[in-house]
Amino acid sequence: LYELQKNKIDPIGLSLYARAFQYKEWKKVKEDWLQALAEAKINVKTHVKIKDTGTIRN
Repeated sequence: LYELQKNKIDPIGLSLYARAFQYKEWKKVKEDWLQALAEAKINVKTHVKIKDTGTIRN
């Protein structure tokens, strides 16, 4: 995410996510989204569930 912010690009659609889940805040910055993204503090939370394990073969 750091590289996206540094280069002011949004190839993964964070704007779409922000519009869907934080519409009021997104609407304030939509005209200058890439700059807002570059300045944003982003927190990432993950949840992983291992469904199955297996053997790796060469």
